[in-house]
Amino acid sequence: MSEWQPIQTAPKDGSPFLAYTISRAGFAPAPSYRIEIASWKMNYFHAPWGIPTHWMPMPDPPEQK
Repeated sequence: MSEWQPIQTAPKDGSPFLAYTISRAGFAPAPSYRIEIASWKMNYFHAPWGIPTHWMPMPDPPEQK
């Protein structure tokens, strides 16, 4: 798997990617983080789980045996 990259470098062709967010949403006393599937076509800048700061390509699916 690749390293986390700044969100500004995420693919803008609509393909999905993993997004890392830091959020104060909910009842957590301190900031928490989440990893979500996102794309530039999603309106995630207004999502309750926070604004993504980094991204990573989607991993390959598991091999079928």
